[in-house]
Parts: sequence; structure tokens; C-alpha cells
Amino acid sequence: MKYCSNCGNPTNDDNQKFCLKCGTALQTTDKNMSFNNTQTSYNSGATAPQHPMKWFKFLIYFALFFGAFLELCFAINYISGDIYFVQTNGQVTADMVYGIYGATLKIVDVLYGILVICAAVFSIVTRFKLSKYKKEGPMFLYILYIAGAVMGLIYNIAVAAITRASGIFNMSFIMTLIITAIITWANYKYFEKRKDLFVR
Repeated sequence: MKYCSNCGNPTNDDNQKFCLKCGTALQTTDKNMSFNNTQTSYNSGATAPQHPMKWFKFLIYFALFFGAFLELCFAINYISGDIYFVQTNGQVTADMVYGIYGATLKIVDVLYGILVICAAVFSIVTRFKLSKYKKEGPMFLYILYIAGAVMGLIYNIAVAAITRASGIFNMSFIMTLIITAIITWANYKYFEKRKDLFVR
């Protein structure tokens, strides 16, 4: 079908050279083809580059849930004092440790266990913030990592002060802090590239 570019008059005669209404030369115009071309142009040019989301899916479907579960397990062990039994493969009990270092250490363990429970709850909150693409979701994740490291640092300082142990800041603990810093930085870089997704 041909349309007049001057007056818009349609004609069913594909062989028509000039508009019967105003005499303007006619050109073949397929509106559906024009619309499809416009859509293709929009889809190919107006869409921002897509980044892989595998790590994001791993976080919201597994890592944060599993991390919260582990934190709850650790919290129960600290609050009950079973952490010493677990760490020494049954050779040392809470009664033995608290009998030597007193109730102060038990209070520190219980408080730390409560904080770990709070961290577990925060993990779940962070998970839903991310899954709903909330603007603050990535920031919650950074806070979760940093808070875990700070809590561990404070707990180790408190235990070192109570027990007067010199080897509390061993290489394993230092490596944990370094790994936490690396993971936090890596997640920051990851979500910075996808910050346009988290705008709700």
C-alpha cells in the first residue's frame, strides 16, 4: 500500500505513481515494517549492556541463607559454651574453661552469641533487600561482611584480655580478616557495575 507523504491519502493501487488527491509522487511505505525496524533499533541501541548475574543469584538463593544457618549454629555453641567442646574435639568442656577464667568469659561468649544471632537475622534481611533490588541492598551486604569482621576482632580482643593469651591473633585469624576485606571489595566492584538495577 502507498501513502502520500504530503496529504496522507492512502491508495490500494501499488502501481499508482502520483497521489490522486494532491498529485504528489508516491512512495511505498509498509507501516508494519517501519514499526518493526523502529523496535529493532530501540532494542539494539537503547538497552544498556547486560552484566552476568550468577554471583547475585548465588548470594540470594544460597550463600546468605546458608551463612545465616551457620551463624545460628555458632551462636548456639557460644551461648551454651559448647564452642570449647567443639573446637577441642571433646577434650575441653565449658565448665573447665569457665572454672579457670570465671564468669566474665562466659558473659563475653553469651554476648557474642547474641550478636551472631543478630548477624544471622541481618543476613536474611540483606537477602530480601537484594532479591527485591532495593537501593540499599548492596550496602547491607557490605555492612554484613564488615560487621562480622569487627565482631570477631572485638571478641578476640576481649578473650585475649580475660585469658591473657598471647596467641589469640594467629595467622588463621589474620587471614580471615584479609579474606573478608577482599570479598567486601570484590562485592563492591561487582555491584557498582550493576547499581542501575538497584533503584527501588
